[in-house]
Amino acid sequence: MFTQTTFPILLGAVVLGVAAASFYSYYTRTVLGSLVRALLDAAAVGEKQATPLADLDVKRPARLRRAMRGPLARVVGVTPAPKPASRRLGTLQDRFEIETARFFIPEAAEAKARGSYGKHVETILTPILTTLFFAVLAVLVYLFLPNFVEIPM
Repeated sequence: MFTQTTFPILLGAVVLGVAAASFYSYYTRTVLGSLVRALLDAAAVGEKQATPLADLDVKRPARLRRAMRGPLARVVGVTPAPKPASRRLGTLQDRFEIETARFFIPEAAEAKARGSYGKHVETILTPILTTLFFAVLAVLVYLFLPNFVEIPM
């Protein structure tokens, strides 16, 4: 149940959630997507065209190791295939050497890779404007919704 005290807190939480989601999307598409775009430019589609990281113009390769367990794992393959990660003392241990591994986009995931990380260039303005839009919308909702709906004290 909304009250006059919890309503602005809830709206603020929604705006913060939208901001976090838009900045994460920006990070995924620009930083992590650089590997996918480099693989697409190098025509490394299929395991036979796998390319080592040294041949690709990829910035921040250290972040790719962790990303290979997350969003990139759906569209990027690694050869030799990484061994299953083991849990030791609560942390995941990577089981492939990023410097010697060869990366490729599986043929089945090529369309998804092009759609998600293709040539579309996203600027930092996108998450900033998205956050600003939702902040203004939250202020308008806060100002005008109590006129239409009775919020108890």
